[in-house]
Amino acid sequence: MRITLMRHGETDLNAAHVWQGHAVGELSEIGQAQVRQATKRIDPDAYDLVVASDLTRTVQTAELVGLPFEVDPGWREIDVGDWSGRTYAEITEAHPEDMAAMMRGDDVVVGGGESFAQLAGRVRKAFDRLAERIGDDGSALVVTHGGSILSLIADHWNISHGFDAPVIAPTNTSFTTFEHSFGSWHLNRYNDGSHLGRLHGEAATAAERGGSILTFVRHGETDANVRQVWQGQGDWGLNDRGRQQAAALASIFSPPGPIYASPLGRAAQTAATLDGRGVTHVEGLMEIAMGEWEGLEVEAVKARWGDYFERTFQGGEDLKRGETGENVAELMVRLRRTVDEIMANHGTEDVTFVSHGSAIRSFVISVLGGSNREFRNTGIVPNTGLTHVVLQDGRYRLADYGVAPHLEGLKAD
Repeated sequence: MRITLMRHGETDLNAAHVWQGHAVGELSEIGQAQVRQATKRIDPDAYDLVVASDLTRTVQTAELVGLPFEVDPGWREIDVGDWSGRTYAEITEAHPEDMAAMMRGDDVVVGGGESFAQLAGRVRKAFDRLAERIGDDGSALVVTHGGSILSLIADHWNISHGFDAPVIAPTNTSFTTFEHSFGSWHLNRYNDGSHLGRLHGEAATAAERGGSILTFVRHGETDANVRQVWQGQGDWGLNDRGRQQAAALASIFSPPGPIYASPLGRAAQTAATLDGRGVTHVEGLMEIAMGEWEGLEVEAVKARWGDYFERTFQGGEDLKRGETGENVAELMVRLRRTVDEIMANHGTEDVTFVSHGSAIRSFVISVLGGSNREFRNTGIVPNTGLTHVVLQDGRYRLADYGVAPHLEGLKAD
């Protein structure tokens, strides 16, 4: 089951930093152009159902997408009450205490309308209704709002709903995807606005103001990926499709600064495809150590370590992989320490890291302040997929996760 959330196109009120809430806000010319770009990435056969918030800007977005849709007011933006139509500066001047509380993440009733908790409850009910309708193998596209998307993200990743959240807000027309598998929801993609450029929204603003952009790249596909073999720190190289994926990535992404890569073959080869001149290999970027499970297929591990496997992946215990490998907590500490040490030597320079699925995921969860729970409910970045993190004023913030527009044009094997 898959539910993809799309934020509406930009309105003139968005551009003016005016709070809209439930107010009428029509798409600007820029917003309409954004939707046209986003629509090129939407497979009309990929969705069983398309739903939109009933507010004007989302209905207009859905109309431009061009697929049959229905409206559901449960997907509306937060009701900001009498703050609607006022700028951030005006609200801050008139209600400094409320704005300060919101910056701290307190659950403020915004402008006498709704609180973030009320928004989250409303949107969660809309999400659950939709999931029940589409069923186990269904897929849906929802055209909604930034606050509505953030409310689901905050609940899923157990982070603040307020302005102090460790994630950058969804960009207009960006895509965020939840997938239900193995009995629970996983967040596979967040804030994918790559049709607007590699950096967009707040991430682009942060870059303009001197923030560092950290780009994380997962290696290309290997035969072990295809066979569902746990590679861990085993030294597998790319297969033909992996090399094709890396070449496709190189066609759209040229690292603007230094590249650091795991020394394992699959990551080293991917990094060399991006820039064969100067890649620094760092052991701290290697994949999680899988202990006795390395080189074994998943089914073989289940057969021999059934109870241990179930405790690790269904029971939620953060056990060492393969009994002698690493657990998630150890992996998070290793990746965070490695990235911190590298960035300490680069000031405001942009840096690219070529690493592995669990390794990248562990760093992201450390940025979010999460633990094994959040690690488990986050999907793995696709092979050669991108994830961007902003480092500004000593603080990391997640800009996007699991972005791979270059793979959309590749034929499946």
